[in-house]
Amino acid sequence: MKKLYLLIISIAMSINVASAQVVTPQLDAALPVEMSSAAGWRFGSAIGGQTSFAKVDGETEQVDYFNVDSSVLFFYQPSNIITEVYWATPGKRYLWDHTTDTLLETTNGDGRFSLAIRGDKNVTLGIGYRIEDQDASSDSIDKSLYEGSFSVRMLDNLYMAAGMQRVTEKFESGSSRKWNRILAGVALQLGDPLKRMFRTEVSYESSPKTTADDPAISPHRETTRVQAVAEVLFDSFLFSYRYRNTTQGAIEMETDDLIDVSHRYGFGFKLGSATLGVYAGQGTQTAGDKELKTQFFQGTLSFGFI
Repeated sequence: MKKLYLLIISIAMSINVASAQVVTPQLDAALPVEMSSAAGWRFGSAIGGQTSFAKVDGETEQVDYFNVDSSVLFFYQPSNIITEVYWATPGKRYLWDHTTDTLLETTNGDGRFSLAIRGDKNVTLGIGYRIEDQDASSDSIDKSLYEGSFSVRMLDNLYMAAGMQRVTEKFESGSSRKWNRILAGVALQLGDPLKRMFRTEVSYESSPKTTADDPAISPHRETTRVQAVAEVLFDSFLFSYRYRNTTQGAIEMETDDLIDVSHRYGFGFKLGSATLGVYAGQGTQTAGDKELKTQFFQGTLSFGFI
């Protein structure tokens, strides 16, 4: 019964406070990129870490603040080749089964590797690999992702990027499902990253409905995500805002899509090569007239070096 329950709701939305951008990296060096080509626009090298907490408030079930995960990020840029490594320790997630308005606690880990090559200061090419695991009771799902992407800079301040990620999920039963995730975006960057800078980015992501070998496993839902981010660096102070809207299509006998809308606000303080960041946000997941609310907090610390 536990296994069937997991397979039914494994496609439901879960809390995810990890913040990643598609076209350019965030000015907070403790946060990873979503596409590897974005790492090509890093400024120097850095090491950083973060920890995140969240609470969940449903109509019938609530979970007070818990540790979502803690992670470390290291990227190195000796020349025009940039290497980025990210690892998040296994932390909690709560999968929402909107059909019964219940929550299932899971343990999740996340590891990422990105390699980007920047050519002539106007083009970056990237390849990436990512692994994730999800455990609930005695059941588990292993996810792997391979990615290829590119980014171009035009008119000095305008950036455009696109890429594809090949995602594979393997279930404990031996069944699997695979799909392609397409990502694209545009960004504008003005100023000096060591003094004053303005950066904004809009990105789009999509993946199709995909079934598994075992018909008892619910398919991966058709998914689209729109994200908009703005950052302002003013001497020693960093301000940021992120809007994210994720829609997962209805499947089988359902009539309503799953929609997740979140807002995140951030403040950072730079002291020499160190940056301290504090973030807070809230999200609302809806399916028809059912609703799940989340609140999350995140703290980061990073040290840059050339």
